[in-house]
Amino acid sequence: MERGTDIRRLDGKEPKMVTRRQHLAVLASVGTTALAGCSGGGPGDSSDGSPTERRPSRRPKRPERRRCHPLWNVVSRPASPAAASGVRSPSTGTRSSSAPSKTGRTVTLYVFTRTGDEWTRQSERTVVEGAAGETFGGQVGLAGDVAVVGAQTGADSNGPHAGFAHVFERDGGSWTQRTKLAPGDVDAQDAFGVATALTDRTALVGAAYDDEIASSAGSAYVFQRADDGWTRQAKLTPESDSYIDNFGLSVAVAGDTALVGAPTVENPQDQTGSAYVFRREDGDWTRRAILTAEDGASVDRFGWNVALAGETALVAAVYDENANGSEAGSVYAFAPVDGSWSQVEKVVPEAGGPEAHDGSAVASTDSTAVVGASGEDTAEGTDAGATYVYGR
Repeated sequence: MERGTDIRRLDGKEPKMVTRRQHLAVLASVGTTALAGCSGGGPGDSSDGSPTERRPSRRPKRPERRRCHPLWNVVSRPASPAAASGVRSPSTGTRSSSAPSKTGRTVTLYVFTRTGDEWTRQSERTVVEGAAGETFGGQVGLAGDVAVVGAQTGADSNGPHAGFAHVFERDGGSWTQRTKLAPGDVDAQDAFGVATALTDRTALVGAAYDDEIASSAGSAYVFQRADDGWTRQAKLTPESDSYIDNFGLSVAVAGDTALVGAPTVENPQDQTGSAYVFRREDGDWTRRAILTAEDGASVDRFGWNVALAGETALVAAVYDENANGSEAGSVYAFAPVDGSWSQVEKVVPEAGGPEAHDGSAVASTDSTAVVGASGEDTAEGTDAGATYVYGR
């Protein structure tokens, strides 16, 4: 599918140009068959929706590096992000929107189901949660009949911008708000809920500004679903104790494996970034690998987004400089090789460009990957964004 191709949106109307922020929002949860609104900005915006403006400055130019031949081949480049919604079939998607209300902010979650190539709205669920600015609905994880919705800047008894997440469950055609996830050791400014992932009976929620290890080193919480509700199973933390690792800014989970991004880790240079692989055995989570890019450089922010499916991990470096230019971005594929997680490919789109931020959203299944480039210039306009669908 080429640029300008006519594509139906989920509501059946003609597609319209989306902003960089909207494009990132739509793609953020495609891999978990979720389509969610996002209150934060994209990689090139002045704010990423985090509690405070602690975000690093943009990268300097540096010499161009070699681009590897991709393992994944582009099979589609939709003109509208809605076309990439259905990585799995059949599948369910959600989106969220918000508007002011007398008691705070009304947040509506829309649920879509797909039959063949047609998407229809199954239901919508309206909740009122706190005040404006809580970014409720900014991150959504969806698996089967369960959805986990993050509010990274939400305030409750844990303090301002501590964050929380709500769990919704579907019974028949109705979605019900079941519980609120807000661990007692989450503190003000931790941004719990900045990233969410869900699979089967396990939820993973990032808190990228957690100060337990070091200031803004970050963490990720694992919750397990039982017959009587959701219980905390583990808290995952980075290996290093350096300042502002932002471990937990991105998360993914598949079965008993978890993948957590830490895009501002100094590894080996400032903000090169890393991603951590954890494995669960008999209920205990242990760190199995630390993933880094073979050609990683300063301010690549490797780990900005992650996706996990089967034995393949995808990790985005949204500020990677490559043949497409400065801050063009790229996605790295990792898989176990001889018992160790190793980089197997680097994926760079042929049609990318400077400051395209390829990897600003990443999702995958065993055979399909969807990658957003939130800053790519297209026929629709500057920074309109693009979506790449890869198959193998």
